[in-house]
Amino acid sequence: MSINESIYEIASKPLISIDINEYVSNAVNFMYERGLRRLAVKQGDQIVGIFNLTSLLKILLEGSNPSNLTLSSIELESPIYVTKTTPIKEAIDIMNQKDVTSVLVGDPERIYGILTTHDIIYIISSIHPEIGVQDILDKEYPVIEINDSKMIDAVDNIINKHKSGVLVVNKNNYVGTITMRDIIKIYSDMGLEGLEVNLVDIPIDEGAYGSIGLPLSDLASIMYNKGSDVIAIFCSHKLCGGIDDLMLTRYFKKIIEG
Repeated sequence: MSINESIYEIASKPLISIDINEYVSNAVNFMYERGLRRLAVKQGDQIVGIFNLTSLLKILLEGSNPSNLTLSSIELESPIYVTKTTPIKEAIDIMNQKDVTSVLVGDPERIYGILTTHDIIYIISSIHPEIGVQDILDKEYPVIEINDSKMIDAVDNIINKHKSGVLVVNKNNYVGTITMRDIIKIYSDMGLEGLEVNLVDIPIDEGAYGSIGLPLSDLASIMYNKGSDVIAIFCSHKLCGGIDDLMLTRYFKKIIEG
C-alpha cells in the first residue's frame, strides 16, 4: 500500500447512518450490535454530524442518561468531506488539521465511504514505517489498578486524558486493557449501573500487547488483528506505556517521514 493511493481504496464502506431524532441509547445499542465506534447522523437526506463513542463517554461522565437524550440534543463531530481521489496522506492531514476522528469520502450529495482512526491502524500495518516505537510511545499512558477502580474511572481517564482506552494492572502486573469498545459493551449490557461496577468483578480482556523492540507495523498489525484501538507496550517484560489509534493518527506524518 502507498500513502499516495486514493482514500477510496481504503475507506470503510458503506457509510452507516442513523436518524438525528433517535435516542442516544438506541444509537449505542445499534453500534454495539455492529461493532462500530461511530455513526453518521442524518437529518432527512443530509449528514449533519458524526456520533462517536467519545460523545457517549462525555455524556456518561456528566451523569446524563442517554435514554433521555436524542442525537439532536448533543454535540456531534462535524462531517468533513474529501474526494474519492484524495491521497491517503492528505486525508489524514485533514483529520489532524480539523481535529476529527473520521472524514467522509464524497460530498453531501453522494457519500462513498468513511476513513476512521481505526483504518489508520491498518494503513500503518501495511506501509512498514522505519520509525522506532520509542519515538511515539506514551510512557504516561493511563494505567488503573484493578483492585481500586470502577468502570467510571476508566471513562474518566479516557475522556480527560484524550485516549482510546486505559491499561489495567494488578499491583504493577499487566492484566489487560479497557477500551471504548469495552465500555460500550458494559453500557449496552448493564446500562448506567455498569459504570459503578468494580473492575475486579468483571472479566478484563488481555487486549493487544507487544514489545518495544517490534517494528511499528507489527504492533499495528497486532492491534488490527485483535480489533483493538489500544496496545500495551512492554520494555524487557515490564509495562512501559501504550499507543492508540488517536496517537497513530496524530503522529502519522512523523511516522511516514521517519
